[in-house]
Amino acid sequence: MYRSADAGKTWQHIGLEDSWAIAEIAIHPKDPNIVLVAVLGHLWSKNKNRGLYRTLNGGKTWQQVLYKDEMTGANDIVIAPSNSQIMYASLWEVYPGISGKNSGVYRSVDGGKNWVPCIKGLPTGPLVGRIGLTVSYTNPAKAYALVDNLNNARDEAAELYKTTDGGLTWHKTHSSPFKIFPGIGWYFTDVYVNPKNDEDVFCLGVRLAHSTDGGKNFTFVGGKVTRMTPSLAQGLHLDQCELWINPQNPQHMALGNDGGFYLSYDQGLSWMHYNNIPTGEFYDITIDQSNFTIYGGTQDNATVFGPAKEINLNFPDPWKYLWIDPWDGGDGCVSQVDPDDNNIVYYSMQHGYAVRLNRHVDTTFVIQPALPKDSPDTLRFNYITPYFISPHQGQTLYHGGNFIFKSQDRGTTWKVVSPNLTLSANPAKKSFALGALVESKLTKGWLYAGTDKGAFWVSKNDGINWSEHSAGLANHYIRSICPSRFAKERVYIAMTGINSDDLHSYLYVSEDAGKSWKASQQVYR
Repeated sequence: MYRSADAGKTWQHIGLEDSWAIAEIAIHPKDPNIVLVAVLGHLWSKNKNRGLYRTLNGGKTWQQVLYKDEMTGANDIVIAPSNSQIMYASLWEVYPGISGKNSGVYRSVDGGKNWVPCIKGLPTGPLVGRIGLTVSYTNPAKAYALVDNLNNARDEAAELYKTTDGGLTWHKTHSSPFKIFPGIGWYFTDVYVNPKNDEDVFCLGVRLAHSTDGGKNFTFVGGKVTRMTPSLAQGLHLDQCELWINPQNPQHMALGNDGGFYLSYDQGLSWMHYNNIPTGEFYDITIDQSNFTIYGGTQDNATVFGPAKEINLNFPDPWKYLWIDPWDGGDGCVSQVDPDDNNIVYYSMQHGYAVRLNRHVDTTFVIQPALPKDSPDTLRFNYITPYFISPHQGQTLYHGGNFIFKSQDRGTTWKVVSPNLTLSANPAKKSFALGALVESKLTKGWLYAGTDKGAFWVSKNDGINWSEHSAGLANHYIRSICPSRFAKERVYIAMTGINSDDLHSYLYVSEDAGKSWKASQQVYR
């Protein structure tokens, strides 16, 4: 946790070092030294420092006031504006592979010192997920809980509950399914109430849902969108992550979603999209060497491309989009440009889906490979799926899931050129799919592949035979493999341990095509 006493100019570290993921901060409406913090904790491993923390002295000291176990974190905390002694908090059992039986809502009537569970009327069971909370600005006994109830069907997991007696009893506000989560409620699940009308409720999911009758009925907020910088995008972007409603003027709202920052002064009938803020999350970039055009896949904002020049704000933005879905977004992942014809571009989205674009005639062709119909195996792809154009032949592509595929006709047809590479000789390296795949620029058909659990494979004959050379490598996600351009058997590996809550850097080099490895402190520059 950090605190600024000068409007963000400088920051002071105030503790909770091992909190890692902090889901929410609630500041007392009259005393800024009283703060409650919802700590989710470590994302992939057990952590005793999860739960709800409170400070009474501006962060000098902290007390863990609500704790369940080392697998259950705190997700939300709200303080009733009209009576700051009354608070509501939610816990979320989020440890991977563990059920959600400990997820739930709690209430406090003594300023957060003591907490009791809210049980009557709320869903229970092994698959209760994230829970978002809001409380009426005028009635501290009236609150809402948006629940990702995965005991239901995936597309019916969203449920809104309301209490009018301070959390003693709850009831579901709607009788029909509330379809705002397509199985990924963990990404959204937040709820907000109009400061001047506590029957006016907004729920965040893939779309922004609005109810004027306390959650009985909902409509989706869309509205006319104007953009600061001209764009081919049309509507309000999907995947709503944050909402602010002006307490003095509820018509004034600010919305943060996967498309950026939006502002409305008529409660969502129209929006200004501040797409002039230079932010974005790139998964991967490539450069068209013929004209130095940059292509990059971005998180839920498609694949973008533009010149490798500093932007001149006196002229229209030269960067353009390669759309993946009709909602002005989609995850753009890996991009490739045909070395023989730069009007042929490949771009992809998650889980192996890839497209070949021919800009000569403005047509696209899906090139995602598949196993033969009679194959007994199951094909799996990681979220970011590696594929590339061979540096030795511009019409040859390789594509990697748990099997590797090769195409010699720009992705129109494919053949399998590997066994299941997730089946390592080391049980600790048994993987889901590949994380990296590459061919040596020095030697045609010399392939390297790495999995999400640190298994490293080599083929020196274009996939006919494969050898595993994983000894000496950590059991982490291999993100990048870089064969040397100067020494035939020298190869570098970069991997991440973030899926194991390991934030160390992992960089290795081998001088013998992976038979032996040296860790980063010995790596060549």
